[in-house]
Amino acid sequence: MFTERRFNTGNVELNFAEGPSNGNALVMLHGISNWWRHFLPIMPALCFRHHIHALDFRGCGHSGRMPGAYSIADYAADVIAFIEKTSPNLSIF
Repeated sequence: MFTERRFNTGNVELNFAEGPSNGNALVMLHGISNWWRHFLPIMPALCFRHHIHALDFRGCGHSGRMPGAYSIADYAADVIAFIEKTSPNLSIF
């Protein structure tokens, strides 16, 4: 139901899970030291109405690592790059 993919921000490669295209896009952002699989219990219910994108932040899950680059600004820049490149109409929760 969900496919893991890779996205290169220009600085680091992020891992993310993508669900079927069933409506408006929804990007899911986990807490620090988690990964996209944290959302598995709720993703099946959401995927019937949304096109889910669940990101692994840099340094988490299967995303790339960057020495010393783990500030909130770094995470935010990664998410912005993802949204700008994949779909400007994503909703962030």
